[in-house]
Amino acid sequence: MHNIQELLPQHPPVLMITEITRFTKEETVSVVDWVQASFFHNEKRELMVCALPEMIAQTVAVMQGLKDKEEGRETRLGLLTALKKFKFHQQPQSPAFLTVKVFPQRELGAHKIVKGFIFQEDVLLAEGEVFLFIVE
Repeated sequence: MHNIQELLPQHPPVLMITEITRFTKEETVSVVDWVQASFFHNEKRELMVCALPEMIAQTVAVMQGLKDKEEGRETRLGLLTALKKFKFHQQPQSPAFLTVKVFPQRELGAHKIVKGFIFQEDVLLAEGEVFLFIVE
């Protein structure tokens, strides 16, 4: 079990990740309780689409923090700098948790480029590339 709050600067109500279920060099998977992430709800209690890239960015930041810990480094801060080819397919249809899967694609200097997917059960809600700047 990983302590998410040790790896991210976000705290509730902005912190969305509840756990990491998989961490490898090729893939990191997180679980998001979107109902509890009320900071990202509109007046109808629907999830705002701006939360979806943030879910991927938080998962990437945790991935980087876990990698830093494995390498014996202090956890570095990751800042969301860009989105590319991002597609919003649909809103969550129930209060069931969301699964966020991220796959590192490449690095450009201090930028990490990651492909991310957000699912609710087997339904794809959003996908796209997220660019994070890793602060040294």
